[in-house]
Amino acid sequence: MQQRFLYLWLTHWKTDCHRISISTPDHPRESDSQTTEMEPYDVPHVITRVDHKGVLVCGLNAGAQQVGLQGGMRLSDARSILPDLHNTSEQPDMYEAHLARMIRGMDRYSPWVAPDRELHDRTLNGDAGLWLEITGGSHLFGGEGAMIAHILRDMKSRGYGARVAIADTAGAAWAAARCHPGQASDRILSLPTDHAIAAQFPVSSLRLSNDIITLLSCLGLKQLGDITPLPPANITTRLGPAVLH
Repeated sequence: MQQRFLYLWLTHWKTDCHRISISTPDHPRESDSQTTEMEPYDVPHVITRVDHKGVLVCGLNAGAQQVGLQGGMRLSDARSILPDLHNTSEQPDMYEAHLARMIRGMDRYSPWVAPDRELHDRTLNGDAGLWLEITGGSHLFGGEGAMIAHILRDMKSRGYGARVAIADTAGAAWAAARCHPGQASDRILSLPTDHAIAAQFPVSSLRLSNDIITLLSCLGLKQLGDITPLPPANITTRLGPAVLH
């Protein structure tokens, strides 16, 4: 049986965690939060942390992204774009508590649930993710498309923004959750049948380092379909083994 993996991309994880916590009775409001209990999703809100570079943005909601703010920028630069920007200090312990509850909740869909720790540790956009191994289990929900719809309804009821995709490998599911052009219930890849769809994904979907992604871009390799026709030996020689892998 072909293995199947589902990736749950929690698109605005940190800001959603704060929003949920301040509106739930057993989660007292953070004293430094400038948000309101009924803050709409489109009111720009960022999460910040302090390091040697100053106060940096490390999480954004949809409203903040829509006005052009980006993870990693200085809070002072963000305020130059939006002076009345709402911001909240990062609270890693709270995110871990939310993540633990999320993993327990996902147990209804699969006994194998793994957090995307690499993303959690390095993201400056405040997103997060979970992998679920769903081989042989999607029929319990009416098929893979119906399973995606179930999970998205579950996320909406909990207050989290999310995108979901299913594929033959964990990496392909990760990429499809971000880049698949179809509707939510269509973000399903079966390879090699769907190679034409995957070929349209940007090279960033390979989860390579920023340096390699920049090099690929400089060489004019923007999409996966630009790389796959190249001889494997040339890929390894020019770009190293990570790209071919």
